[in-house]
Amino acid sequence: MAQTLSRSDAKNKINRGAFHRKVVLEVVTQYGDLLCYAQPKHQRDKEVVLAAVASSSWAVKYVAEDLLQDDNFALDMIRANPMALRMLPERCRHDPDMVLAAVSGDGRCLSLSSLQQDEDFVREAVCCSAEALQFAPEPLKADFDLVVSAVSADGRALRFAAPELRSDRQVALAAVEGCAGAMAHVGEELRGNRHFVLEALRLQGTALEYLPDFQDDEEVVLEALASNSGALRFSTLKSQRSFALLAVETAGMSLEHVSAELLEDKQVVLAAVTSNGLALQFASQTLKDDEEVVWCAVNQDPAALSFSTFQTNKAFLIRCAKGGCYSTLDFADRGLTSDKNFALSLLSVDVATLQHLSEGLRNDCEVLLHAAALSEQDFGGDKDFCDQARRLCSALAMVRRHPNSRNIVLRAVGWHPLSLWYASSELQEDPDFQEQAAWLIASKDGQGLDVVSVAQ
Repeated sequence: MAQTLSRSDAKNKINRGAFHRKVVLEVVTQYGDLLCYAQPKHQRDKEVVLAAVASSSWAVKYVAEDLLQDDNFALDMIRANPMALRMLPERCRHDPDMVLAAVSGDGRCLSLSSLQQDEDFVREAVCCSAEALQFAPEPLKADFDLVVSAVSADGRALRFAAPELRSDRQVALAAVEGCAGAMAHVGEELRGNRHFVLEALRLQGTALEYLPDFQDDEEVVLEALASNSGALRFSTLKSQRSFALLAVETAGMSLEHVSAELLEDKQVVLAAVTSNGLALQFASQTLKDDEEVVWCAVNQDPAALSFSTFQTNKAFLIRCAKGGCYSTLDFADRGLTSDKNFALSLLSVDVATLQHLSEGLRNDCEVLLHAAALSEQDFGGDKDFCDQARRLCSALAMVRRHPNSRNIVLRAVGWHPLSLWYASSELQEDPDFQEQAAWLIASKDGQGLDVVSVAQ
């Protein structure tokens, strides 16, 4: 990547290295008009010239004459920088193909050509760039079909239309639909029409910014919010609690724009996250750490967990799994979804959580054995794996029915060591039981179970 140079450094560099193509190319890519300091051979080098013109249309002044006479290369320069048209020979500014190429890149280029008086050509130009309407003859600015076509492509072009068309409902709606800012150019009488305003805000809620007379109108603001939650920032009602509740119920993400004190209001935040869980990101830190609020948020959108400290809360994530909100695990702390013991806790709730564990655990033999055993399905695949899964399925059935029975759990462990994980915490924390279980596992040829880690 070329080093960014100051203009003075660039000028010094090209003066010192005017004979070196690489130096010239580097400099004119940043400051095209410095092509004037290049050697004539570089001023007729097409790659160098195009790089210079792309940077500055003034570079055209220093292009070798033979290149300026080449119409195909003139088109290349226009495509590199539409405003190059103003510096090219006059014949280029009268050439329909060249002018259209320039207008396609920058509608203002129509002003550089006498063709702007040719109505048929201007229609074609406006189809290429709505901005060209600015330089169209006055009769065309009042042409309904042409103006509708222009504002549909770029709503900002409404400002160039004749006054009577800026006050035309169909034209104005076509413009506002594509650009909220077009509302600023709608005729004053139409902007004061409540029916029109409601219709326009259904298309572009943030057009409310240009409607000061309606920014404290509850019905109008709610209509705008239904289209775009960002519209609330333009309303004077955002500090009123009663309206804020209505606003966030309509568009949860509008919570971003309520007054700061309302971000501490649990009822307001609950209403917002119930509408859109991702609104949790705008709540106060206190409410981001409130379990009820986070629970409502992740049930609406599991990704909301990303904005809460509950990403590392095992109990909360187990609750999500029990509630069938498995996708929440995709946004949990990566350390947790890579933790085997926690993974087994999740699998014991629902084996569907397997798909939301880390890739390493999804391919871990012990984890897969637990999942297969817990699912109690017809096992297929590798024979040794299937045999172990069947044994673990039988063993864990015993333990889950009698998790506090020392004898039954030990018997199950003898059947398959991994069943130990399902014993009660009291048994797992009993040193005598741990010793017995460890001896039993060792006597079974050490099937890979770390008793201490399992007991944890």
